[in-house]
Amino acid sequence: MRSSAGRERVRLVGANTPETVKPDSPVEPFGPEASAYTKRRVSEANNVAYLVTDGPSHDQYGRRLAVVYLGNDTISLDEDLVRRGFAIATLKYDYSQEMKDKLSAAQRAAKSEGLGIHSLNK
Repeated sequence: MRSSAGRERVRLVGANTPETVKPDSPVEPFGPEASAYTKRRVSEANNVAYLVTDGPSHDQYGRRLAVVYLGNDTISLDEDLVRRGFAIATLKYDYSQEMKDKLSAAQRAAKSEGLGIHSLNK
């Protein structure tokens, strides 16, 4: 995502999408769909994203850790991706229990409906 000062690498604090561009790694199932969905959502929001720090500000790779809201959305991109089965809830980072609860509920719903990533285990 871009900031007014240039490019900044942002890691969604609560969502882990399948790999699509990791060197020496194959493209994982639902990775291209997750990437396309994210790009479409960002474009629909006119590239307006609000980054909310909820815990440590950066990970061990120097990426900013943030909960991402697009445009006027009240549901984070993190939660949206998990709910659609395009990401797995990442609960290992030190962020609020409230957000972890939202992501856990989104993941339970996606699993129960067999969406995206969760359709592979059926």
